[in-house]
Amino acid sequence: TRIDNRKSLTPEYEAAENLRLDGDGLEKRRQLGFTTLHIVPSGRLASGRGALITTRGVTLRDSLLRAPTMSQLRVFAPRDEGYPHTLMGGTAHLRQFFLDARRFAQQQTLFKAGTPQVPRPFQDEALEGLQPVLAKQIPVWFYANTRDEIDRSLNFAAEQDLPFTLWGGREAERCLPRLLEKQVSLVLTLDYGD
Repeated sequence: TRIDNRKSLTPEYEAAENLRLDGDGLEKRRQLGFTTLHIVPSGRLASGRGALITTRGVTLRDSLLRAPTMSQLRVFAPRDEGYPHTLMGGTAHLRQFFLDARRFAQQQTLFKAGTPQVPRPFQDEALEGLQPVLAKQIPVWFYANTRDEIDRSLNFAAEQDLPFTLWGGREAERCLPRLLEKQVSLVLTLDYGD
């Protein structure tokens, strides 16, 4: 059996499990007035789950306030080698991943119910990682800045019946009627520099 293509799909990634606290970096942000930081994985179609930490200079275990906080998605053209590396490919890849995750959940349900001729579901961390999103147990954040990215996020979320928060939003004012109609929450990204 051919291995499934999971390129740019890591919804099971937990920021809390991969934190490396830099005491100087945290202290610098604390001195700027930031008491908490939301660590959000990004750069993939399905990047994983965020974590909320405090900057008060304690151990990693004590700095973690909440995890997971959300699951990050993005409809874009991944820059990796090979498929998917176009916008159409990235969108199709993410859409197929959602279809596969729904089928995976259905097969698990049927197998647990003892349905005849339903084989034991295979193990797949990525498909399992998307289950809280499909069950609406964890908030979804779509990263989008341009009007086109925002429109694609709105379309994909509607297609998948996903309530979501828009993260980024540089050109959100250009999509305001749709954002208001869909009652989408918005988290703007601000660049404070170094």
